[in-house]
Amino acid sequence: MIARACLVALAGFAALPVHAQDASGDTHRQSGSASARVALPLRATAERDLSFGVFTVAEGQNGEIAVGALPGDAQFSGGVRPVCAGGDACSPHAALFAISGDSDRLYVFRLPRDVSLTGIRGGQAMIVTDLTGSSQNARQTSGAGALDGGGEDVFSVGGRLDVPGNATPDSYSGEFTVTIDYL
Repeated sequence: MIARACLVALAGFAALPVHAQDASGDTHRQSGSASARVALPLRATAERDLSFGVFTVAEGQNGEIAVGALPGDAQFSGGVRPVCAGGDACSPHAALFAISGDSDRLYVFRLPRDVSLTGIRGGQAMIVTDLTGSSQNARQTSGAGALDGGGEDVFSVGGRLDVPGNATPDSYSGEFTVTIDYL
């Protein structure tokens, strides 16, 4: 008997009109919209490698070469001396990366803490530290850049090469990865 009474009560509710609750006219409906936009992928293209140039090392004297991310001359200290005059192909210079993506957007770039350079003949290593970057459009070295109205920017990367006093004559190289993301 209880089961039958419950069924009757539920059947009674189902018979009520659905609009009976908003019969007072106080209901307001507003439509909304949804949208999506696919951004151009952010891309970096290496245009020029970071170079510490050609130099000599005074025997037994450690030194360093600092190449700034902003345009300017490299600084040599300790037992390191440049071989090339400024402007020559063997002079130090910052790396350049061309950046493309959505116009008028900001991006952030991340650089590694250090880079190991290894001699191709002897296997001796030197370490590049203090990597810094600078956006041409943002004019700062904060790790952020700005794409212009055409969706382009160039940022440069500099660093400091620690040269041991026992460095052997050789060509040294290494690779580093730059990571970029939209802000």
